[in-house]
Amino acid sequence: MWGTLFLFSGVVNFNDPDPLIWVSLYWTGAGACAAHAFGRLRPRTSWTLALLYLLLGLWVARHGIEQSHLMKGFPQFGLLREEIVRETLGLWLVAGWALAMGAQAYQPADAP
Repeated sequence: MWGTLFLFSGVVNFNDPDPLIWVSLYWTGAGACAAHAFGRLRPRTSWTLALLYLLLGLWVARHGIEQSHLMKGFPQFGLLREEIVRETLGLWLVAGWALAMGAQAYQPADAP
C-alpha cells in the first residue's frame, strides 16, 4: 500500500518545477517498499534511507523556505498551503515508513 502511495506521489510531481528530484525521491521510497515486500531490503539499508530522508527533510525545511510558494489548484488552508511544508512532510513520511520497514525486517543475531 505504501509503495503505491509513493508511486502516486512521484507521478503528481511530474508538474513540479524540479520533477526529476521529487519523482526520484518518491520512487526510491516505492522501490524500497517493493524490496521489503520481497524480503530483499536489509534493515541497515532501510535505516540509512530513513536517516537520509529525515536529514533531507530538515534541510528542505531550513533552506527551502525562501523558495516556497502557494500552489494554484491545491487547497489553500493552514500550513499545507505552502509547498515547502508539503515537501518536508512527504520526505518525513518516506523516512518514517523506511524506519518501520527496517524495524520489521530486523532479526537479532541471537533470535531462533
